[in-house]
Amino acid sequence: MKTLTAIHQQAPNAKIVLMGYPRLFEKDGQCAGAAGIGTEEGPWLNEMADNLAEEMRGAAGDTGSYAVFADPRAAFAGQAVCGDPETIHWHRPHRPFQGRHHSTRAVDEVVPPKGRRNSQLHQGI
Repeated sequence: MKTLTAIHQQAPNAKIVLMGYPRLFEKDGQCAGAAGIGTEEGPWLNEMADNLAEEMRGAAGDTGSYAVFADPRAAFAGQAVCGDPETIHWHRPHRPFQGRHHSTRAVDEVVPPKGRRNSQLHQGI
């Protein structure tokens, strides 16, 4: 809340959007694509995404009207690691890191790679 208040004080006409995180795993992370995730870790990570979303929603609500919370969980439902289609990448040790490992082309249509702007994303903000 202190951070949101500080932002609002510096930019009183700005609309602050807190962007949440999707759940990271379908099937509790138990698939070949989520190598290294145990039966307790996948559900725990999903629970943390849910907890974070509720805290962020509460913080935005506590501001009154100058901050809102955007919840991506419904948009990504069924599409996390182990989903179909899988729109969130998981780090795979056998695959070399290429600078971005948290999204796929479907996500890039909304949030383009660094250096590219997406006119859809910037309309109305």
